[in-house]
Amino acid sequence: MPSVSNNDDDNKSNSTLNDGNHNIIVERPVITQKSFDKVFIPTAYEDRTPMVILRQMRSYVQKKCLPSKQCGKSYFKVLFPFLSWLKIYEMAWLPSDIISGITIAIMQIPQGMAYALLARLPAIIGLYVSFFPALIYALFGTSRHLSMGAIAVISLMTGNVVDRLSIKPMLTLAESSVTNSTINDGTIDPNYAIVIATTLAFTVGIIHLILCVFHLGFVTSFLSDTFISGYTTGTAILVFTSQVPDIFGLTLKRYVGPLNIVYTYIEIFSNLRKTNLATLIVSICAIVTLIIVKEYLDPFYKKHIKKIKLFQKIQIPIPIELIVIIVGTLVSYSMDLNGRYKVKIVNTIGRGFRKPQGPSLALMPSLLKDAIIIAVVSFAICISLAKTYAKKYKYTVNSNQELAAYGLCNIIGSFFGSYSSAASLSRTSVYVNTGGRTQAGCLISCAFLLIIILRIGSLFESLPKACLAAIIVVALKGLFLQVKDIYTIGHVTKLEAIVWIMTFLSTVILDVDYGLIVGIVVSLIVVIIRQFRPRTTILGQYERSEIYKTAKRFSNVHEFSHIKIFRFESPIIYFNADYFRESLLDAVGIDLKTGQKRNIYPKQSNEFYPNSTRVIIDCSSISQLDYSGGKIFLQTLKELNDCQYKIYLCNLRYYNYDVLEKLEMDKVCSVKVMATVHDAVHHIQDDLMENNDHIMHFSLFSLFFVIVAVAHGQEQDSLFNTKVERSLDLVSHLPKETIIVTFENRGTKSVRYYDYYVEPQHVDDVAYVGAIVKGKNSDDQGTLPIKKEVTDKTKGTMYRIELPHDLRPSQTMTLEIEVIHVHALRMYPEEIAQDERQLVLYKTNAYYYSKYSSETQKMRVTLPTDRAESYTQTPKPVSKSEQIITYGSYDTISPYSRNEISLHYENNNPFLTVNNFKRWIEVSHWGNVAVEETVDMYHSGAKLKGPFSRLDFQRRQDSYSAVKSFKMSLPASARDIYYRDEIGNVSTSHVRDMQDQVELELRPRYPLYGGWNTHYVIGYNVPSYQYLFNKGNHYILKMRLIDHVYDDQLLEQVTVKIVLPEYANNIEFYPSIYDSNVKRLPNEKHYTYLDTVGRPVIVITKRNALFQHIQDFEIHYTFDKMMLFHEPMLIVLSLFALFCSVIILVRMNFSIQHHENHELRTRLQSIWNQILENNIKRTNFYQKLDDALNAYKTNKDLKLYSEQRKKIDNELKLIQQDFSNLQTKIQAENAETADTIEQFQNLTTSNHADIKWSYGKICYW
Repeated sequence: MPSVSNNDDDNKSNSTLNDGNHNIIVERPVITQKSFDKVFIPTAYEDRTPMVILRQMRSYVQKKCLPSKQCGKSYFKVLFPFLSWLKIYEMAWLPSDIISGITIAIMQIPQGMAYALLARLPAIIGLYVSFFPALIYALFGTSRHLSMGAIAVISLMTGNVVDRLSIKPMLTLAESSVTNSTINDGTIDPNYAIVIATTLAFTVGIIHLILCVFHLGFVTSFLSDTFISGYTTGTAILVFTSQVPDIFGLTLKRYVGPLNIVYTYIEIFSNLRKTNLATLIVSICAIVTLIIVKEYLDPFYKKHIKKIKLFQKIQIPIPIELIVIIVGTLVSYSMDLNGRYKVKIVNTIGRGFRKPQGPSLALMPSLLKDAIIIAVVSFAICISLAKTYAKKYKYTVNSNQELAAYGLCNIIGSFFGSYSSAASLSRTSVYVNTGGRTQAGCLISCAFLLIIILRIGSLFESLPKACLAAIIVVALKGLFLQVKDIYTIGHVTKLEAIVWIMTFLSTVILDVDYGLIVGIVVSLIVVIIRQFRPRTTILGQYERSEIYKTAKRFSNVHEFSHIKIFRFESPIIYFNADYFRESLLDAVGIDLKTGQKRNIYPKQSNEFYPNSTRVIIDCSSISQLDYSGGKIFLQTLKELNDCQYKIYLCNLRYYNYDVLEKLEMDKVCSVKVMATVHDAVHHIQDDLMENNDHIMHFSLFSLFFVIVAVAHGQEQDSLFNTKVERSLDLVSHLPKETIIVTFENRGTKSVRYYDYYVEPQHVDDVAYVGAIVKGKNSDDQGTLPIKKEVTDKTKGTMYRIELPHDLRPSQTMTLEIEVIHVHALRMYPEEIAQDERQLVLYKTNAYYYSKYSSETQKMRVTLPTDRAESYTQTPKPVSKSEQIITYGSYDTISPYSRNEISLHYENNNPFLTVNNFKRWIEVSHWGNVAVEETVDMYHSGAKLKGPFSRLDFQRRQDSYSAVKSFKMSLPASARDIYYRDEIGNVSTSHVRDMQDQVELELRPRYPLYGGWNTHYVIGYNVPSYQYLFNKGNHYILKMRLIDHVYDDQLLEQVTVKIVLPEYANNIEFYPSIYDSNVKRLPNEKHYTYLDTVGRPVIVITKRNALFQHIQDFEIHYTFDKMMLFHEPMLIVLSLFALFCSVIILVRMNFSIQHHENHELRTRLQSIWNQILENNIKRTNFYQKLDDALNAYKTNKDLKLYSEQRKKIDNELKLIQQDFSNLQTKIQAENAETADTIEQFQNLTTSNHADIKWSYGKICYW
């Protein structure tokens, strides 16, 4: 039916919706999930087979891990981003970059010095922070506009750390961490403060690099713009407070910890009478000058300078901060403000750079918490600023490389006295406004700063600190103005306003580190609250269109009286799943306490509205469904089903649909999945229309069915058997009856079925009935569908055969019907001796038992031999020729005619019967299907009477009814075949490979006589690719239910168990359409090695299985290919755990007693190793001395010998000195070891004395 249809009425009603004359008319059928799957063909992008996964892993390793020329080039470009803008740099950009660089350098000088004092560091450190990070970032940063250096927030945080740790030695660390501890300015050692700040910067840089290596830059996503605004505004208050003492010229205690701002202002107001008037005048003059220039003169200056063509695109601000510093320095120096009026000045600045110095590793653990906070805050500020300008000027910023650049800025800068740096919003804005295009301007700025540091920096030693405090206070204007954000945020969302207020207050009252933690926690709480209690809406239809909106919001959107359309606007996960349940049940009218339906339409009568309400759940806003949420989701739907609600799911995303399928949605609840809400509404409306006409349709259908049934019975009776030929095969222990019947439709209507009847005495022994069309003109030679129906028991059992096409009047058709009986032969006599023949008795009907009249019929009985003890010779004619007995032909046989005949004959063929056949099929996705069959077999013929003689059996190999061997057929691909009985492996079996099968001849350990039984097990493997087929994660197993066990086989009880891989689900079993007697039992679980949840086992049973029942079955299931690695990963993890356990057991000391001498033994072992090394050296020198003596005896060169001996003596003296040092060191540790060293000394003395005697003797000669 049409999904959307805009007729004339609709067009009139929708006229207000149309902006023009365009209407949309869509005609398509209602789409359900099943029809969607049939029409839309999925791609194979999720078909992650093991080979695909391995190929992807190999490709990733080749691209990312193996060195190559292309990889080297790309890595070089990523590591040095300045090459990207250097390659496209134009000379026309150079003037703008020069102007921007000089402008930024002018700003860096006063700001750097001021922020250094804020960080409780010497002013020159601020110049270092302005130089080194900017230089390093220009090479490694990806932003072209950021200006790195000192900023107020990071400087304040660094100053707090310096204040906390720069305490006099008599103040312990525990005392310094007490809340609201105080610190005097005079207690701070500048050198130690620099060590703290540089170590903090080094730690911050390490954290940045760790974040870079593990690609953890997303952590700043938890810092919202609201949080950053409140946090920076709070820090601005703290920065302003820290500068108040310098503005008033007060010397106060500095408070650290929560409520420090309160105690600071108490201290300020308490000492306000001690204000230095000269300092206050300098501060007021500097602040007023800065405000006037920045707020009034600078805009006026920029407005008029634009009239000059050169400055139309470049906005150079007035360098008022530098002017204030220069004027302040000159006034202070000329008037000697420090000496005459006690105005605090910068004092020693110095020239040049500090000697490179590494961080203090001992301080790093105590700085780790502060370093993490500074690292996160600085990265959040920098990356947001970088992305803002990158978006504006259309280039990309690599967040991971930015982390590396910030880390290098802090690490390298820390060796040269820099503290933690970040990007400044004010300087970056000025840099962009002055026309800066690339980081070349920052390099020029660094060159200008280099001149200041090397030559001019010392000239600012007389600069009053009040001027720097005034610069900091005026620069905080932009941060103070962020207070206005609270009004804008509050109008948009109240929860975000709470985040801003809580972050601001906690930062001001508790300090910056606690403010950061509180702000993040409040932000996360707000996110959780929004997800924990999301919006839920009830939708209605807009004026008979496909548009569905919130019914309470729009007056022209109306709900359906019999349909509830519910939308949950959030993912359904573990912590809000219960809220989804409560809101849905409440919306559809179910009491949460009693679980019973409420009347959600109290003003409406049940007479006009149906009792069962339909519920449509719009899943378009459900972006995620986890395990817990999915279970509660299905549980809620089941509760609705229990209250007689019909459920429809619409706009369900495919991954959420997969989750619900894996949770067995179809088994838990009854639900229909539709494509859209409009499809569900149309489906419900069609369903309601059908329900209204249901009674009338049912009545008409019942009447029609009765009429058809009567007519159909008349049509069936119109058939007439024109010729019947029966063949009864009694050669084996399974009587087989083949009936070739030709029948004619002598009625007036077409016939589609032929009914075959089994007479009452053979109802229980019929195991198989099959039929095919016989004749050259038959259109279908396949087996025809047959349905067993129980009618009048006095007439037997009816098998209804469906013809391949309608048999029209006067047409004929020939069928070949095959019927096999089991346990229909009677042993007569029931017991025989070993050398006697086996006689059987069989009774049957001489006529063809049918509901139709037969014109002529004939039966031929085939015996195993020509020895017939007796047989019924009526009705005539009856004839016998060798082993064939012929009954008939008989003419004009009426329906259901019966004439019993008896046949008593000799049958020595094997009467083998399997009373219990168990088949175990284990499927492996690693390429193999293992099959094992357990067979309990017995001889169902005449029982053996008397003793058994092995001698007589060997002498008479033709022992009549004994079973010596039988042949079994296996699949052609069978391999690894084994055969064993209760004792063990049987070696009397023979295997022969054939073209289409593997023939296995089985010979039991002893012959089988009547009543004897045997038990054996046979197993083999076959490749899975011949039986297992898949498309993605959907698999089909197609195998035979049973195989050929032996000729004329009869399996009384068959049990087949198919073991599927672990984690296989959505299992469906489909037996052969020609075998309706197969029963499926409840699934079982099978556990093998490394199984965790067990493998599903499908259990199939069947009775009286024959050779004709060798048919294929199908099992459909789904299996995630990633679970193939479940068991290998368990082995790997187990070995890894074992390896780790062994390492722990070997390396760690688990003894209860404490060994006090362990460290002593370790030190002695180290000293002893040094002694052994020196002893080896000494031995080598002795050998050289001996060689020199032997050479002297030969060449008589005393001078050469003396030189060599002198050189060796010097080396031996050094070794002897080492021995003495080691002996002195070890003397206090262990006396025995000292005695051993002394023995080495004696050995040295003895050898040395012998050599000296030899030398003296040589000299005498």
